[in-house]
Amino acid sequence: KYAIAYSLINLAIVHYNEKEYKKALEYLEKSQSIQERLELPKPPLSTAIYLNLVYKHLNNKYNLKDIQNLIKETENIGYEFNFRLYELFEDNSYLEKAYNIIQEQVDTMEHILKENYLNYPIPKAIVEEWEQHI
Repeated sequence: KYAIAYSLINLAIVHYNEKEYKKALEYLEKSQSIQERLELPKPPLSTAIYLNLVYKHLNNKYNLKDIQNLIKETENIGYEFNFRLYELFEDNSYLEKAYNIIQEQVDTMEHILKENYLNYPIPKAIVEEWEQHI
């Protein structure tokens, strides 16, 4: 059941990236329902972030307090979630963290690999967004 819950989150993320917010919400709610039945002590950060982002895009009420608590309890937040937190909170510090993580990664790559990596959708979006802010 854990695998199903996490697979549903991944499907929701695909629909979110395609701007299909209602479909993303369906998958997130199904995942959340399974997570509740499994009596997880807290939802995964991914569920909380994407659920609130979808609510935001659908102009529904959303609760950032729960996410702030999950952030405090999470040690390493990767570039994708930092970018999504930037979108959610509209706080440039999350964008900066995402950008710095990507830069650390590409600093160790060969040129051709670096070029390909920076063309993946999320790293590309982060770099473009960062360049607009500096």
